[in-house]
Amino acid sequence: MPAQRPRAAFEPIAPDFDINGLIESTPNFSFVDRISVDQIDEQGVAAFEKLVLLHVIIGGKPLVVDGFENRLDPWTFSAKWLNDNVGSKVESSRNLTTKESLPLTIGHYLRNMNKLSNQFFEN
Repeated sequence: MPAQRPRAAFEPIAPDFDINGLIESTPNFSFVDRISVDQIDEQGVAAFEKLVLLHVIIGGKPLVVDGFENRLDPWTFSAKWLNDNVGSKVESSRNLTTKESLPLTIGHYLRNMNKLSNQFFEN
């Protein structure tokens, strides 16, 4: 019998999950603040840096810049880029069923992502 390799359970979020309801009904959750990349162009980099300092660094809150992905080269942060640059990096994955940590590489995750999602979302 072949040796069993460690496997992490895949538990997808239901397609009809009400994220808005969860955020609105949970006291310590809030919607993330967002700005447009066009606002950075209009107000200047200095104002953006001040916003990041106050909101992200000092305030400890996330900030989403909508439209920034359109300014990046299309290959940046693609699955190929991730695999080439950090594919061998080991991350601790959490098996929610057994409540154990499992060391898996980012490359392993990328190679198996389609198999995992297809179990639940096949046409």
